[in-house]
Amino acid sequence: MRTARNVLCVFFFALLCVSGVCAVATAAEVAFTPVSPTNNQTDFPVTGSLRWSITVTSGDEEISSSEFTYEVYLGSSSQNIQRVAGPGYASTLYTPGDLQVGRTYYWYVRATNGEVTATSDVWAFTTVAEGYPSAPYSPDPADGATETAGDISLRWSPSEGTGSEGVTYTVYFGTTSQNMTVPADGAGITVPHLTPPQPLKGKTLYFWRVEATNDRGNTTSSVVWSFRTMEIDEPLSSGGCALGGASPWAALPLLAGFLLAARFRRRRGGN
Repeated sequence: MRTARNVLCVFFFALLCVSGVCAVATAAEVAFTPVSPTNNQTDFPVTGSLRWSITVTSGDEEISSSEFTYEVYLGSSSQNIQRVAGPGYASTLYTPGDLQVGRTYYWYVRATNGEVTATSDVWAFTTVAEGYPSAPYSPDPADGATETAGDISLRWSPSEGTGSEGVTYTVYFGTTSQNMTVPADGAGITVPHLTPPQPLKGKTLYFWRVEATNDRGNTTSSVVWSFRTMEIDEPLSSGGCALGGASPWAALPLLAGFLLAARFRRRRGGN
């Protein structure tokens, strides 16, 4: 009897599926990324902001992350993390405002859009030690930027807080993250910007980082940033001479036409 009942249940369920009543739900996958500080960063400024990003997919479909709100959890031990923002917090940036120097913190984020709820891993960071400048941050061009112009100026937010007195900067720049060098005028900088070596090549990936050194000789480095330049149109030239970006030989057919026209007019005038 039980077997017959099970068969009927399976038959009824199959009938509903054929009729389009039932549907198989695909679970959404949420990927969290700690943008700043990066996980286990050891020189985070005490005045810094926590930033993160999420990517949400359901099968092959990407769900807009703009519909999500958050809860932010933060604590000075992995066993004592408390909610400091939310629920309903709408930004992917949170500034604690009361971090202590030389201390390790733990944090995570919970995201929801009413239908999907997910929680990130627990991340950790350590604030910059007392007597050291905070790490330069907020690069311009932004980290990972594409289609960047070739005549840019590298900019960053300067070190701040205690330990940042008399700070000068050193910029490292290159086309690989393992082989960056200090360009001309790239050391002993007193302002938070530098024009990189020119000209930058088009469609090229560049890497850079900034070291901050205070008047005590203590140095703190930023993380490595990168950007990709846009395609740059370079004028054609011949022997250092160019006409409107084209070779001067391109003007020969036009010049020959003028000469033939002048000769034809002279002949007609002679008749």
